[in-house]
Amino acid sequence: MKNLSYLFLLLIAGLSGCSSTDIIDPNKQLNLDIIAIDQYLADNNVPNVIAHSSGLRYRILEAGTGTKPEVYHYVRVKYKGMLMDEEATVFDQSPEANPPYSTFQLSGVIQGWQIGLRLMPEGTKAILYIPSALAYGKQTSSNIPANSNLMFEVELLDVIE
Repeated sequence: MKNLSYLFLLLIAGLSGCSSTDIIDPNKQLNLDIIAIDQYLADNNVPNVIAHSSGLRYRILEAGTGTKPEVYHYVRVKYKGMLMDEEATVFDQSPEANPPYSTFQLSGVIQGWQIGLRLMPEGTKAILYIPSALAYGKQTSSNIPANSNLMFEVELLDVIE
């Protein structure tokens, strides 16, 4: 019983140092994400990056000329998702063959994709640098740790209307 009381006191003492805004303030996490992404881009001398007001950063590798998707559209894409670590660890990618692309409804993917792909006409190849607040946030997803900023190489093949 003595150990249980001691643990209870430690828990209360630990929580008293936290404000509720530290726990639930998504804007604070977004600001931390943006600082980390901008530092990553600077450290790696990444040129021609565009900053979107949402916190998303992106770099156009090849500009397309087709239709831009809306959130209700399905899109056909080739992509490779990577952690923004030293190794650019790949955590997901579209299949190599049969078919060599993936199809998603834009409303069903992470917010960073919804924002980024809506900026891209068909035929565009880009790299999206997505803050964790626009990705999986505090959730751990497969082999993506909580609060991970993500990088996606994306080619928008088609907008399916």
